[in-house]
Amino acid sequence: MELVAVSIGLALAVLSVSWIWRASARASIIESLERSMVSNQTRQDNLESEIEDLRNQVHELREGHIANRALLQEWIAYARRLGSMFREATGQEPPPEPAEHIKPVSPGSISRLVKTIEARFSFDEMNNLAFELGIDGAVSGDTAATRAVSLVNVARRRGLLVRLIELCRSERPDGGF
Repeated sequence: MELVAVSIGLALAVLSVSWIWRASARASIIESLERSMVSNQTRQDNLESEIEDLRNQVHELREGHIANRALLQEWIAYARRLGSMFREATGQEPPPEPAEHIKPVSPGSISRLVKTIEARFSFDEMNNLAFELGIDGAVSGDTAATRAVSLVNVARRRGLLVRLIELCRSERPDGGF
């Protein structure tokens, strides 16, 4: 009987210790999760704040760019008036205007170029563009879409993208090139 009482007491002791250990383990897991959530929320708040700051900077840069372009256009008009005045006063031609600089082509503008060529040129006209660039044998595609992609890709690989854009502009001055 004494053995039964001791074993029951021992079993109760084991149960109470395991219950206490389990309760404290749950608490530590919950506390760990809470700390992790607080840390993640802080990180998210910081990232959102940084994103908002970057949006504001982009907006300010766009506004500055617009203002700079407007000022540049005013100076260009002023320089042209001065050129006219110089021509009238001296009878000589003023120096020529500087050549327009072509912007570097980005991957986004390449996809826009493909779509614009596809929309503005027929299949045969794309073949003519390829012929004028000297790449007609390298351009493939059975549809206008695949032909436009091939034309732009071959021109890009051969360093003829600027020339392709110039040809497109001369063929379609109002085409958006």
